[in-house]
Amino acid sequence: VAVGHTIRSDILHGQVNVFIVLLLSAGIYLRSRGWVIAPAILFAIMMSLKPFMGAVAIFFLVRRDWRMAIWTLGAGAEMGNVLKGCATCHAMFRFDKGTSKYILGE
Repeated sequence: VAVGHTIRSDILHGQVNVFIVLLLSAGIYLRSRGWVIAPAILFAIMMSLKPFMGAVAIFFLVRRDWRMAIWTLGAGAEMGNVLKGCATCHAMFRFDKGTSKYILGE
């Protein structure tokens, strides 16, 4: 019962640790089954939530699992581009500041 309360409290307070553990567990499970791209994407999402989790890529480099390391870093870089694009779109359309010259009718 206390664990459920802790997890619910973390989620309600905006903590992403529960999601980090789920992504890490799913990625490790998929990698143990021989998959490469799916776990790399999960690890990239995990790194976008907490950049310190980039240590996972270092782990693959130390193990000389080159394919997994390259896919993880590549997916992480692409995830960074996606998030950068979202921030650019947000700034261009000024979702938080009222009017924008790009929105018709204002």
